Amino acid sequence: MAVSEALSISPSTFGAGLAADDLILTLYFVSIYYLARNIPPDGAPGGSSGPQQQQQHTASGGGGGEGGGGGHGSGGKVITVPEALAALSISASVCYIAVSAAKVWGMPGQAITIITALSVALATAVPRLLAPLVPSAEGLAQLLMQIFYATIGASANVSLVIQTAPVLFLFSLLALGAHLSLLLLVGRLAGFSMREMLLASNANIGGPSTVAGMAAAKGWTSSVIPGILTSTLGYAIGTFLGIGLGYSALRKIG
Repeated sequence: MAVSEALSISPSTFGAGLAADDLILTLYFVSIYYLARNIPPDGAPGGSSGPQQQQQHTASGGGGGEGGGGGHGSGGKVITVPEALAALSISASVCYIAVSAAKVWGMPGQAITIITALSVALATAVPRLLAPLVPSAEGLAQLLMQIFYATIGASANVSLVIQTAPVLFLFSLLALGAHLSLLLLVGRLAGFSMREMLLASNANIGGPSTVAGMAAAKGWTSSVIPGILTSTLGYAIGTFLGIGLGYSALRKIG
Protein backbone atom coordinates (compact mmCIF):
# COMPACT_ATOMS: atom_id res chain seq x y z
CA MET A 1 0.00 0.00 0.00
CA ALA A 2 2.73 2.47 0.94
CA VAL A 3 4.70 1.72 -2.23
CA SER A 4 1.64 2.06 -4.49
CA GLU A 5 0.77 5.42 -2.93
CA ALA A 6 4.34 6.71 -3.22
CA LEU A 7 4.56 5.67 -6.88
CA SER A 8 1.03 6.92 -7.72
CA ILE A 9 -0.13 3.56 -9.05
CA SER A 10 -3.55 3.82 -10.72
CA PRO A 11 -6.52 2.33 -8.80
CA SER A 12 -7.28 -0.12 -11.63
CA THR A 13 -3.71 -1.45 -11.70
CA PHE A 14 -3.57 -1.63 -7.92
CA GLY A 15 -6.89 -3.50 -7.78
CA ALA A 16 -5.74 -6.01 -10.39
CA GLY A 17 -2.49 -6.54 -8.54
CA LEU A 18 -4.33 -7.02 -5.25
CA ALA A 19 -6.59 -9.66 -6.81
CA ALA A 20 -3.57 -11.54 -8.17
CA ASP A 21 -1.83 -11.20 -4.81
CA ASP A 22 -4.78 -12.69 -2.92
CA LEU A 23 -4.85 -15.76 -5.16
CA ILE A 24 -1.09 -16.30 -5.11
CA LEU A 25 -0.94 -15.89 -1.33
CA THR A 26 -3.62 -18.55 -0.93
CA LEU A 27 -1.54 -21.01 -2.97
CA TYR A 28 1.60 -19.93 -1.13
CA PHE A 29 0.16 -20.49 2.36
CA VAL A 30 -1.14 -23.91 1.36
CA SER A 31 2.36 -24.79 0.13
CA ILE A 32 4.29 -23.70 3.23
CA TYR A 33 1.79 -25.34 5.59
CA TYR A 34 2.15 -28.55 3.61
CA LEU A 35 5.94 -28.35 3.92
CA ALA A 36 5.54 -27.80 7.68
CA ARG A 37 3.12 -30.68 8.20
CA ASN A 38 5.63 -32.96 9.97
CA ILE A 39 7.39 -30.33 12.08
CA PRO A 40 6.44 -30.84 15.77
CA PRO A 41 5.32 -28.04 18.10
CA ASP A 42 7.42 -26.66 20.93
CA GLY A 43 7.72 -29.12 23.79
CA ALA A 44 7.02 -32.18 21.63
CA PRO A 45 9.72 -34.78 20.88
CA GLY A 46 11.91 -33.23 18.19
CA GLY A 47 10.53 -29.75 18.75
CA SER A 48 12.36 -26.76 20.18
CA SER A 49 11.57 -25.25 23.54
CA GLY A 50 12.41 -21.60 24.08
CA PRO A 51 12.03 -19.60 27.31
CA GLN A 52 8.64 -18.20 26.29
CA GLN A 53 7.27 -21.66 25.56
CA GLN A 54 8.60 -23.03 28.85
CA GLN A 55 6.87 -20.26 30.79
CA GLN A 56 3.58 -20.91 28.99
CA HIS A 57 4.00 -24.64 29.49
CA THR A 58 4.35 -24.16 33.24
CA ALA A 59 1.39 -21.77 33.35
CA SER A 60 -0.86 -24.26 31.60
CA GLY A 61 -0.24 -26.90 34.24
CA GLY A 62 2.65 -28.92 32.86
CA GLY A 63 2.50 -31.55 30.21
CA GLY A 64 -1.09 -31.59 29.04
CA GLY A 65 -2.07 -34.85 30.69
CA GLU A 66 -5.54 -35.60 31.96
CA GLY A 67 -7.11 -32.45 33.33
CA GLY A 68 -3.86 -30.62 32.79
CA GLY A 69 -5.26 -27.52 31.16
CA GLY A 70 -4.67 -28.47 27.55
CA GLY A 71 -0.93 -28.24 27.19
CA HIS A 72 0.96 -28.86 23.98
CA GLY A 73 1.19 -32.55 24.69
CA SER A 74 -2.56 -33.01 24.16
CA GLY A 75 -2.60 -30.78 21.10
CA GLY A 76 -5.50 -28.67 22.40
CA LYS A 77 -6.27 -25.59 24.47
CA VAL A 78 -8.88 -25.38 27.23
CA ILE A 79 -10.74 -22.07 26.90
CA THR A 80 -12.54 -20.86 30.03
CA VAL A 81 -14.93 -17.90 29.93
CA PRO A 82 -13.38 -15.64 32.64
CA GLU A 83 -9.82 -16.07 31.35
CA ALA A 84 -10.91 -15.71 27.72
CA LEU A 85 -12.79 -12.48 28.45
CA ALA A 86 -9.84 -11.11 30.40
CA ALA A 87 -7.44 -11.97 27.56
CA LEU A 88 -9.74 -10.36 24.98
CA SER A 89 -10.10 -7.22 27.11
CA ILE A 90 -6.34 -6.85 27.51
CA SER A 91 -5.78 -7.54 23.82
CA ALA A 92 -8.40 -4.99 22.74
CA SER A 93 -6.92 -2.37 25.07
CA VAL A 94 -3.40 -2.95 23.76
CA CYS A 95 -4.60 -2.77 20.15
CA TYR A 96 -6.57 0.43 20.77
CA ILE A 97 -3.63 2.14 22.46
CA ALA A 98 -1.20 1.02 19.75
CA VAL A 99 -3.41 2.04 16.82
CA SER A 100 -4.14 5.42 18.41
CA ALA A 101 -0.45 6.02 19.10
CA ALA A 102 0.48 5.06 15.53
CA LYS A 103 -2.02 7.57 14.14
CA VAL A 104 -0.82 10.34 16.47
CA TRP A 105 2.79 9.68 15.47
CA GLY A 106 1.89 9.73 11.78
CA MET A 107 2.77 6.11 11.01
CA PRO A 108 -0.46 4.06 11.01
CA GLY A 109 1.25 1.26 9.10
CA GLN A 110 3.44 0.52 12.14
CA ALA A 111 0.58 -0.26 14.52
CA ILE A 112 1.52 -3.95 14.60
CA THR A 113 5.03 -3.00 15.73
CA ILE A 114 3.67 -0.96 18.64
CA ILE A 115 1.25 -3.76 19.53
CA THR A 116 4.18 -6.18 19.67
CA ALA A 117 6.25 -3.84 21.83
CA LEU A 118 3.39 -3.23 24.27
CA SER A 119 2.57 -6.94 24.48
CA VAL A 120 6.17 -7.91 25.20
CA ALA A 121 6.51 -5.12 27.76
CA LEU A 122 3.29 -6.16 29.51
CA ALA A 123 4.23 -9.85 29.59
CA THR A 124 7.69 -8.96 30.93
CA ALA A 125 6.34 -6.61 33.60
CA VAL A 126 3.62 -8.86 35.06
CA PRO A 127 4.25 -12.46 33.95
CA ARG A 128 2.65 -14.05 37.02
CA LEU A 129 -0.50 -11.98 36.60
CA LEU A 130 -0.90 -12.98 32.94
CA ALA A 131 0.19 -16.63 33.28
CA PRO A 132 -3.31 -17.98 34.13
CA LEU A 133 -4.65 -16.43 30.90
CA VAL A 134 -2.20 -18.26 28.62
CA PRO A 135 -4.21 -21.45 27.81
CA SER A 136 -7.41 -19.55 26.99
CA ALA A 137 -5.53 -16.83 25.11
CA GLU A 138 -3.66 -19.37 22.98
CA GLY A 139 -6.87 -21.25 22.20
CA LEU A 140 -8.63 -18.06 21.09
CA ALA A 141 -5.59 -17.00 19.07
CA GLN A 142 -5.53 -20.26 17.13
CA LEU A 143 -9.28 -20.04 16.47
CA LEU A 144 -9.13 -16.44 15.24
CA MET A 145 -6.09 -17.10 13.06
CA GLN A 146 -7.92 -19.91 11.28
CA ILE A 147 -10.74 -17.45 10.56
CA PHE A 148 -8.15 -14.98 9.28
CA TYR A 149 -6.71 -17.55 6.88
CA ALA A 150 -10.22 -18.49 5.74
CA THR A 151 -10.89 -14.86 4.79
CA ILE A 152 -7.70 -14.80 2.72
CA GLY A 153 -8.83 -17.88 0.84
CA ALA A 154 -12.36 -16.55 0.38
CA SER A 155 -11.06 -13.31 -1.14
CA ALA A 156 -9.12 -15.12 -3.88
CA ASN A 157 -11.22 -14.69 -7.03
CA VAL A 158 -9.68 -16.89 -9.74
CA SER A 159 -11.92 -15.70 -12.58
CA LEU A 160 -11.26 -12.03 -11.75
CA VAL A 161 -7.51 -12.58 -11.81
CA ILE A 162 -7.65 -14.41 -15.16
CA GLN A 163 -9.78 -11.66 -16.68
CA THR A 164 -7.97 -8.60 -15.33
CA ALA A 165 -4.43 -9.53 -14.35
CA PRO A 166 -3.06 -12.69 -16.01
CA VAL A 167 0.39 -11.11 -16.44
CA LEU A 168 0.51 -9.99 -12.81
CA PHE A 169 -0.58 -13.47 -11.73
CA LEU A 170 2.24 -15.11 -13.69
CA PHE A 171 4.76 -12.56 -12.43
CA SER A 172 3.68 -13.11 -8.81
CA LEU A 173 3.78 -16.88 -9.29
CA LEU A 174 7.32 -16.75 -10.67
CA ALA A 175 8.48 -14.31 -7.98
CA LEU A 176 7.13 -16.37 -5.08
CA GLY A 177 8.31 -19.63 -6.63
CA ALA A 178 11.82 -18.25 -7.04
CA HIS A 179 11.76 -16.79 -3.52
CA LEU A 180 10.76 -20.05 -1.84
CA SER A 181 13.09 -22.22 -3.93
CA LEU A 182 16.10 -19.97 -3.38
CA LEU A 183 15.38 -19.56 0.34
CA LEU A 184 15.08 -23.33 0.90
CA LEU A 185 18.24 -24.02 -1.12
CA VAL A 186 20.43 -21.38 0.52
CA GLY A 187 18.90 -22.02 3.95
CA ARG A 188 19.64 -25.74 3.74
CA LEU A 189 23.23 -25.05 2.66
CA ALA A 190 23.58 -22.61 5.58
CA GLY A 191 22.30 -25.20 8.04
CA PHE A 192 18.94 -23.65 8.95
CA SER A 193 16.05 -25.90 9.97
CA MET A 194 12.92 -26.24 7.83
CA ARG A 195 10.94 -24.50 10.56
CA GLU A 196 13.25 -21.49 10.54
CA MET A 197 13.20 -21.26 6.76
CA LEU A 198 9.42 -21.47 6.47
CA LEU A 199 8.91 -18.84 9.16
CA ALA A 200 11.46 -16.58 7.49
CA SER A 201 9.65 -16.98 4.19
CA ASN A 202 6.28 -16.25 5.80
CA ALA A 203 7.71 -13.20 7.55
CA ASN A 204 8.88 -11.81 4.21
CA ILE A 205 5.83 -12.67 2.12
CA GLY A 206 2.86 -12.65 4.46
CA GLY A 207 3.77 -10.10 7.11
CA PRO A 208 3.65 -9.89 10.91
CA SER A 209 0.09 -11.17 11.27
CA THR A 210 0.53 -14.27 9.09
CA VAL A 211 3.89 -15.32 10.52
CA ALA A 212 2.49 -14.95 14.04
CA GLY A 213 -0.55 -16.95 12.97
CA MET A 214 1.56 -19.74 11.54
CA ALA A 215 3.80 -19.93 14.60
CA ALA A 216 0.78 -19.98 16.92
CA ALA A 217 -1.19 -22.48 14.84
CA LYS A 218 1.76 -24.89 14.68
CA GLY A 219 2.51 -24.55 18.39
CA TRP A 220 5.84 -22.80 17.80
CA THR A 221 5.18 -20.31 20.58
CA SER A 222 8.84 -19.43 21.08
CA SER A 223 8.96 -18.17 17.48
CA VAL A 224 5.94 -15.82 17.55
CA ILE A 225 7.73 -12.66 18.74
CA PRO A 226 10.92 -13.22 16.69
CA GLY A 227 8.76 -13.79 13.61
CA ILE A 228 6.83 -10.55 14.13
CA LEU A 229 9.99 -8.51 14.72
CA THR A 230 11.72 -10.03 11.68
CA SER A 231 8.72 -9.31 9.48
CA THR A 232 8.41 -5.74 10.74
CA LEU A 233 12.09 -5.10 9.99
CA GLY A 234 11.64 -6.63 6.55
CA TYR A 235 8.63 -4.41 5.86
CA ALA A 236 10.59 -1.31 6.82
CA ILE A 237 13.51 -2.24 4.56
CA GLY A 238 11.38 -3.59 1.71
CA THR A 239 9.17 -0.52 1.52
CA PHE A 240 12.10 1.83 0.95
CA LEU A 241 13.74 -0.57 -1.51
CA GLY A 242 10.48 -0.96 -3.41
CA ILE A 243 9.97 2.78 -3.68
CA GLY A 244 13.58 3.30 -4.78
CA LEU A 245 13.44 0.56 -7.41
CA GLY A 246 10.05 1.81 -8.57
CA TYR A 247 11.28 5.35 -9.10
CA SER A 248 14.39 4.17 -10.97
CA ALA A 249 12.33 1.89 -13.21
CA LEU A 250 9.73 4.58 -13.90
CA ARG A 251 12.46 7.03 -14.91
CA LYS A 252 13.77 4.57 -17.49
CA ILE A 253 10.28 3.86 -18.83
CA GLY A 254 9.28 7.53 -18.85
